[in-house]
Formats: sequence, C-alpha cells, structure tokens
Amino acid sequence: MNDLFASGVRAAVFALSACLALWILIPDYRPEFAGAAFGIAVGVWNSYLLRRRIQLLDQWTAEGKKRRAGTGFAARAATLLLACMAALRFPEHLSLVCVLAGIFFMPFVYLLLGFIRNRS
Repeated sequence: MNDLFASGVRAAVFALSACLALWILIPDYRPEFAGAAFGIAVGVWNSYLLRRRIQLLDQWTAEGKKRRAGTGFAARAATLLLACMAALRFPEHLSLVCVLAGIFFMPFVYLLLGFIRNRS
C-alpha cells in the first residue's frame, strides 16, 4: 500500500508542477489552474488521512483490539467542504469546478495504478 501511495503522490506532484507551469504561462486561466492545484493538494491530504486510518485499523486488528470509533470520514469530509468553501469565498483566485475536479484526481490515479499493476 505504501508503494501505491508513493506512486500516487508522485503523479500528484507532476500534476501540481504542470498546474504551476500553466498558471505562469497562461495568465487568463489562473483561477482554474490555482483551483486545480488546490484541489489536488486537498486530494493528496485526504488520501494521506485515509491511508493512516487504514494502517490504524490494520494495527488494531493485528493486536486484537476492538475497532475504535473515530472521525475518519468526518475529517475527510470536512477537509473537502473547507476546500469548497475557500473556492466559494475567493472566486477570483480559485475556480470551484477545478477545485472539485482536483479533489477527485487522487482516486482516479489510484484506480489507474490498480489497473496497471493488476495487468502486469
């Protein structure tokens, strides 16, 4: 799982650098590229939170502990809502549509990496 996360983060860093380069080169679309970059960063953070939660569940299962109720989903949902609220608050700097598209970048990357790794 760690190698999948590392590959996903590598793809996200590549996408973030592409967003930054396009943000510099095409000034008319700066809110869109900034929104996409912000959404990708939030998506990476959410995937980190999910990875950490899965590692804790694995550890608790190995130790025979009962599953502890937590705020796993609530924290990830709050992060997404905060990103959308930032895009709504600053529409001249962030495009809401691009923030939402960027948030879903990491799940699609993981889906593609899963297909690629199962095929080989």
